[in-house]
Amino acid sequence: MQRVNKEIYKVLESILPNKTGIYPAFGSEDAKFPFVVYNCDSLVPDRSKDGIEGFKMQYSIDIYSDKFDTSDLLEDLIIEGLEGYTGQTISDILLVDGSSSFNGSFRHTLNFEISIDVD
Repeated sequence: MQRVNKEIYKVLESILPNKTGIYPAFGSEDAKFPFVVYNCDSLVPDRSKDGIEGFKMQYSIDIYSDKFDTSDLLEDLIIEGLEGYTGQTISDILLVDGSSSFNGSFRHTLNFEISIDVD
């Protein structure tokens, strides 16, 4: 689902501050704070008797920062930018849940369900 990954990247790029790194799957070893990592965790087809009509994809977006306020701001921007988003490939995005932790850096995880319709 390369089209979905490209669309997610473009949306993140448009809503996040310029110095925020954006990485698919995992951050690079030399990534500088703040940065986000997005990943498709699962993909389930919507089937009917006529075949596959679409997909439900579970995406996680992890936000990393050395400052809590920065990670909190990025979390807000991502929720505002993705919740209810409809685009070229994506028919809907819903926030499912989220969590936060600290292990040397502040990390927020947001989990989204992305709906894709097959043309």
